[in-house]
Amino acid sequence: MAATALARSPADVPFALIYLIDQPRREARLAGAAGLEAGSYAAPRVVDLVNGASVWPVPALLGDPSRHRGGMLLDGLDERLGGLLAPPPSPPGALPPRVALLVPMVAGPDDTVHGVLVAGLNRHRPLDDAHRGFLDLLAGQIGAALALAHTRHRERQSLEKLAELDRAKTEFFSNVSHEFRTPLTLMLGPLEEMRRRGGEAAAEIDLVYRNARRLLRLVGTLLDFSQAEAGRMRAAFVPTDLAGLTADIAAMFRSAAETAGLKLVIDVSPLPEPVWVDPEMWEKVVSNLLSNALKFTWQGAVEVRLRAVERHAELIVRDSGVGIPDGDLPYVFKRFHRVRDARGRTHEGAGIGLALVDELVRRHHGRIRVTSHPDAGTAFTVWIPLGRRGDPVDGAPAAPVVGTVAETMAQEAAHWDGALEDPSIVLDRPARPAPEVRLLIVDDNADMRDYLVRLLGTTWTVTVAADGQQALDLARQSPPDLILADVMMPRMDGFTLLREVRADETIAATPVVLLTARAGEETAIEGLLAGADDYVVKPFAARELVARVDAQLQLARSRRAGERRFRALRDASFDVVYRMSADWSSMHALDGHGFLADTAGPSAGWLDSYIDPADQPEVLAAIGAAIAGKTVFQLEHRVRRPDGTLARALSRAVPLLDDDGEIVEWIGTATDLTGVGSVADRDERS
Repeated sequence: MAATALARSPADVPFALIYLIDQPRREARLAGAAGLEAGSYAAPRVVDLVNGASVWPVPALLGDPSRHRGGMLLDGLDERLGGLLAPPPSPPGALPPRVALLVPMVAGPDDTVHGVLVAGLNRHRPLDDAHRGFLDLLAGQIGAALALAHTRHRERQSLEKLAELDRAKTEFFSNVSHEFRTPLTLMLGPLEEMRRRGGEAAAEIDLVYRNARRLLRLVGTLLDFSQAEAGRMRAAFVPTDLAGLTADIAAMFRSAAETAGLKLVIDVSPLPEPVWVDPEMWEKVVSNLLSNALKFTWQGAVEVRLRAVERHAELIVRDSGVGIPDGDLPYVFKRFHRVRDARGRTHEGAGIGLALVDELVRRHHGRIRVTSHPDAGTAFTVWIPLGRRGDPVDGAPAAPVVGTVAETMAQEAAHWDGALEDPSIVLDRPARPAPEVRLLIVDDNADMRDYLVRLLGTTWTVTVAADGQQALDLARQSPPDLILADVMMPRMDGFTLLREVRADETIAATPVVLLTARAGEETAIEGLLAGADDYVVKPFAARELVARVDAQLQLARSRRAGERRFRALRDASFDVVYRMSADWSSMHALDGHGFLADTAGPSAGWLDSYIDPADQPEVLAAIGAAIAGKTVFQLEHRVRRPDGTLARALSRAVPLLDDDGEIVEWIGTATDLTGVGSVADRDERS
């Protein structure tokens, strides 16, 4: 296009060539020619950037563009090209150009040379500032257009790669979901037969069966979502009694609502005509919205209302729950989006339920909208158009059918906790005499809590909590011997619980074992660095978990025995016993035996509290020398008694080192020398 425009003004530019740089191939390709025949000796289609064997020295402009910012003049074209004529139309006596200006076309912040403009100069027109400015502007305009084209090309390539990755991911999800369904089906059949027969293991079989059905539903949801993403989801529209179908689906959740202490209001008005929907899809829409409402509602009611509005059926699912923050509202239908720190009855979920609902509603040519206010509830409104769609079907409207999706989701909701504020249940079922050992199990999944109680409750006394906040309250009221906590929980997760426990002096020493479904070395390291005593990944072997819990309890017992021996030795001594931080900046504890004022907590002002100001420089110097050499600190100095009087003391402290030889803490004693004399005096007398 640029070359075509230049061809219209031969008086200004007798000829022009536009070469584009192809860096991977290390060559310049002719993109446009005006006044010269493309492919001729004067206008080669390709210029080799490595060897430079061409009439035009294009490679010279690529090394350092700043040297040729204004272009390069190339003289002697009549000798180089031979037989070059004045461009037509030219007046009689016009001479062919003898000089060409080569201008690099530079654009972008990195001064990349995208091409070179070769412009022949009219011998009858001087190359003054105005003419050079015109050629520079021309090269700049073409360069900018080329840079924009390159940018768009790269963006298009990036989008194509992302789309390909998305397609591959969707295909993977679809294939994996299909593969999961076969073994799950083969598991559910025998489990259902075993449940029917009953027996001693009925509770365990029911637990396995219920969670296998939940896994099958999750696999089905993932499969639906992957099919929708790939555009392969097909709706089987049939005329349906939407009011009856909606009422039946909602009724499946009544037991779950009552278990949670909520009122379920079903207000479904008959519609004037059957509605063309896919019954299975509609079941998933209503079930997901109801499950979501029950999950985030702690008191009040959940309402399901269906009525006819102008040319549409309108479904409203409203709750009085925790609501959605304004910043999250635009993203509630985005896949994998989850509201951070939302207080729900469970932390379970893949973050695709509402995204699937939105897709299913769109498949019905409908729309969904959400309105919400924090702590004031949420309302989802769905509009489905009335009128016939699809092939006509003779006979009466399809009878409402409630499939396994609503039943499974309702059963899951029924096993969420109804009220986390209630005191937790304490189950004492030790298999061996160990009533003094108490475990606190924290998990938001009721089935997991029941399983852990059955697994560990036969050996130790077990207390259960449904989230980190409830567990923290229980631990502060009655410190347990060990806390076994899930990582992902509502209100307060496992890591936050761990930090709160370590920050509370009364329970800071309690062993904490974290349970998580997030596998991987980095996740385990994260848990251990956060202060956990052990980290167990789900799924775990029962014997392994029992062994890990028992090992941590034994280590805790050993630590407590060591502390008791230390306290006994301290109590039996007449000397002051103290503990200092590694750099002596804080006194961790001090038992003064009446000689000094006791302190049971960290104190940064110990120097002024206990040491006479006149002796402080000498004390600090001795401490510095002991820290530097990791040697024993020993010094005789004056101290301040609880009544404010001064006394003399011999202080001695030894460093405790870790496996790397670094100081962890100092343990020291101070002997009252008042009335005894100094160490030197005693040495002389002896």
